[in-house]
Amino acid sequence: MDRLLWRGTASRWTTVTFKGSQHGWPIPAAARPKAVALDSRDNGGVANRLTGSISPYLQAHADNPVDWWEWGDDAFAAARGLDVPIFLSVGYAACHWCHVMAHESFEDPAVARILNERFICIKVDREERPDVDSVYMAATTALTGHGGWPMSAWLDHEGRVFHAGTYYPPRPSHGMPSFTDVLLAVAAAWSDRRAEVLESAAHINEVLSRRQAGPDVAGPETAEASAGSTTGDAVASLTAQFDSSHGGFGGSPKFPPGMVLQFLFRSGQADGDNRAVSMAAATCEAMGRGGMYDQLGGGFARYSVDATWTVPHFEKMLYDNALLAGAYADWWAVTGEPTARRICEETIGFLTDELALPGGGFAAALDADAPPTPGQPAAEGATYVWRPEQFRQVLGHADGIWAAELTSVTPGGTFDGGTSVLQLREDPNDWPRWQRCRALLLAARNARPQPARDDKLVASWNGLAIAALVRSGLLLAREDWLAAAVAAGEVLRSVNMVDGRLRRVSRAGRAGAAAGLLEDYAVAAEAFLALERATGDVGWYAAAEQLTAQMVDLFCDDPSGAAVFHDTAVDAERLVRRPRDTSDGASPSGVAAAAKTLVMMAAVSGRHEWRDIADKVLAGLQPQMAQQPRFAGWALQAELLARAGPLEVGVVAPLGDRSASRRLLQVVEQEAGGQAVAVAGAASQAAAIPLLRGKTAATGRPAAYVCRDFTCGLPAVGPDELRLALRA
Repeated sequence: MDRLLWRGTASRWTTVTFKGSQHGWPIPAAARPKAVALDSRDNGGVANRLTGSISPYLQAHADNPVDWWEWGDDAFAAARGLDVPIFLSVGYAACHWCHVMAHESFEDPAVARILNERFICIKVDREERPDVDSVYMAATTALTGHGGWPMSAWLDHEGRVFHAGTYYPPRPSHGMPSFTDVLLAVAAAWSDRRAEVLESAAHINEVLSRRQAGPDVAGPETAEASAGSTTGDAVASLTAQFDSSHGGFGGSPKFPPGMVLQFLFRSGQADGDNRAVSMAAATCEAMGRGGMYDQLGGGFARYSVDATWTVPHFEKMLYDNALLAGAYADWWAVTGEPTARRICEETIGFLTDELALPGGGFAAALDADAPPTPGQPAAEGATYVWRPEQFRQVLGHADGIWAAELTSVTPGGTFDGGTSVLQLREDPNDWPRWQRCRALLLAARNARPQPARDDKLVASWNGLAIAALVRSGLLLAREDWLAAAVAAGEVLRSVNMVDGRLRRVSRAGRAGAAAGLLEDYAVAAEAFLALERATGDVGWYAAAEQLTAQMVDLFCDDPSGAAVFHDTAVDAERLVRRPRDTSDGASPSGVAAAAKTLVMMAAVSGRHEWRDIADKVLAGLQPQMAQQPRFAGWALQAELLARAGPLEVGVVAPLGDRSASRRLLQVVEQEAGGQAVAVAGAASQAAAIPLLRGKTAATGRPAAYVCRDFTCGLPAVGPDELRLALRA
């Protein structure tokens, strides 16, 4: 039995029973389209419309026997013309189960014939169109109680959902109907019970629209009553959910909470709260020693399937690694822990070695799957797992036994087929020996078939990487990381900006058609501000200011009043609902990212109207921050900044004296990373940034001004003076 239709009232579901098997559930003749152009739509002559897409995920499906369409008006017009429903499939290139369903169903000519004859089929890359994904994932979760990818949804001609799910097997399994059974049942319902289908679609859309429209803007009394308590309440809530045995929050599966970890370290530093720091440090320690962290090549997998961080879901995403590099940099800044520095360095090494794109910027992801050996079918994690005998083959008998014991590689294994994921539960007693072994193992692993790389450049994810590279590069004095950040920023500024507007993705120097979302504008603006700090180039400040102004104009309804942000621009393509999500997911919520950027930009620009908007947004988010902090890490970081003022630090230097300026900025990052906003520039260019106007360098040396609301103390010359000024 599978729930299909909402009928009339909130308490009654219309259901469809899936009978028989994939081999022949009877379909009424009326369920078959009357006029289908089989010369272009059957599995022998599909149009391959996805070939020209910028998305590697869509391109990977271009040769399917399914007659895929890209999302757009043409697909909906075709559905209306043929009087068939729409089948929407949403996934992404690094998704393991997306590959599984593609191989089992979308590459099967028999399944493709049903899809082509009875539906218009649309394929969407969720990373390119998160707005589309957001709208239909909300419906999928509401109808099934869970979400995930691949997402499968069936729509009417207005784009409203009437049935949805995620992965469907090719044969009935574990209480799930086969994909074929679902397709035939949906086609029959569309034909025989059209009025119910449309009523259901309208009702589902109405319910979800009401749910999304719920108020989240607090009045001034609520904001005032909550001031100063929100971050403390968040820490208390996280403490109650903390896994004291294994680190992290909640049970399995466990996702790396990069945004929450950054908040906890910064909150602990600001408030002297050892609870916050110890929870974050324990989580970082456990993640960095488990199998979710790549002990050979650096970088983190998407999540752990268990509560102990042992077995990963193997895809590696840019956003996770950018956020976690920042979290480990925070751990090092707050505690000086050597493990924090090592994992930060190795994670950024993964970014610059494996995700860096020619010409600058970073690829979106590495796939979860690869062939175990050339010519074999791809399998999850095949590149990364080991057997004890493979260690001995690479390292020799003595080192092989020693390294296998060190990394928990056992005859029984921790993964499929007796293979093991590498862990480093304790530091080796001989680091040079481990480094030699590690290098040999990595070289041997690199000779294996490697996961595919999704080489599209996503604006907001690159913004996260830029911010992490700048913070870490200043903290650890790594010029190469700062150079990589600048190169990524140049691509965002020159390729992803088209006709003055930001595009969501680009690939190989070509901007995609998808418009930038609120998250893209907000995170890219923060990244550009970070690049100004790192380089002293006031052009980056101008770019940040431009994006911030556009962000308010395009995404904020009634900025002088309620100030409600949406994820899509006011002139964007109209979906059945204009998406608006205040909760962090794998990457920051656009609403929270907008608030954080506005707090920062108001502090350096003096534009008080931006701070007013940020305060309204943060006031509305306070209940979520206090009660659901696991999904509000970015908003909590914004709240910390706002509560601190934030501190405004302007570094003015003689022209060309970048190294001395960076020593001062290193102090800012270490002492006040979550409470201060800093800009830097040569004295001759200071007038271009409002915070720096009227400020001068010391004789032959840079000077740092610590300010609050543009009221500044005496200039600090040298790291020690600046440290005292920040602590005061």
